Amino acid sequence: MLGIMGNKAYMLGATDQGARENNLNFLRLIAASLVTLSHAWPITGTNGEPLASATGLLSLGSLAVDIFFAISGFLIAKSFDRSRNLGHFLKARALRLYPGLLVALLLSVIAIQFLAGTLPNQQFFLNSSTYSYIKNNLLFNTQFDLPGIFLNNPFPGSVNGSLWTLRYEVAMYLAVTLAGLAGLLRRPHCFNGSSIPLVILLIAGSLSACKPFGDIPGHAIVMLLCFYLGTLMYVNRHYIMLDMRLALALWFIVWLSRNHPVFHPIYAITLSYSVLLLGFLPRLQLATLSLRNDYSYGIYIYSFPIQQLLAYFQPQFGPWANCSVSYLLVIPLAIASWHLIEKPALTLK
Repeated sequence: MLGIMGNKAYMLGATDQGARENNLNFLRLIAASLVTLSHAWPITGTNGEPLASATGLLSLGSLAVDIFFAISGFLIAKSFDRSRNLGHFLKARALRLYPGLLVALLLSVIAIQFLAGTLPNQQFFLNSSTYSYIKNNLLFNTQFDLPGIFLNNPFPGSVNGSLWTLRYEVAMYLAVTLAGLAGLLRRPHCFNGSSIPLVILLIAGSLSACKPFGDIPGHAIVMLLCFYLGTLMYVNRHYIMLDMRLALALWFIVWLSRNHPVFHPIYAITLSYSVLLLGFLPRLQLATLSLRNDYSYGIYIYSFPIQQLLAYFQPQFGPWANCSVSYLLVIPLAIASWHLIEKPALTLK
């Protein structure tokens, strides 16, 4: 991953200087928007999601989630490394995930029942499945359905299909915690020596026919790899150059491998490197892209329910109309979630 030296390159370790000017919030905003766009096809019962149709390998949604995980891998490792102690790190992670998620789950249960429920309110609110929806999703044991909700939608029964990735995000938080407690995040050679062979074995297993990971979706393995690569690049940041020419060369290799079983690992390496390059390379820093507010989480956790509501009330809408109208509706919710819930919660760290 060593880049080519020159005035177009930038040492990733320079991010240690603590400068807040980066494009990461902008990239997360784009990723959350791509998830909304990608979901519009299954939610409206339409075939032909653009990237999936074009490549047969990736959807816009999978690309977006991989971007999220690559960024998280870098930032979560940095968060542990900079935390005063373990308790401070765990508290920061909980405050980032839970307040916004809890409010989104409660609003979904109440608002969707009153807007689109098919069961009487008493029967709905006293149903054990209604309470388990909140409990299970707060425990990252994903539950998609609520009683009597969206049963006749083109994508039936699922209230929030975006939540499935959160369990994997939390699992990787725990992995970073273990690596940090073992002192590996500050010892690149130890981290590389212990983790790279293991990850290579895991990739080899995922490419084999024996399916050693059981029910874990294939794409979950790719996004976990992106998280790991983000962490790997943080640990090795003082040895990694961010260089546009290297990124372009890697994407050419991705294109060459498109019909080969190793496509996904090569793609994960390339995407993770490219995301950090786009996020940190000084030549790409623009004031308009350096967003202080992070609305991506709100977009991510509210879009799917709103898209399902729109499919319920406007079943004639195709994917582009569903996405466009839903996005206009979700932006105010995401802004309110950040300024009223998520950002105030982070001040409690």
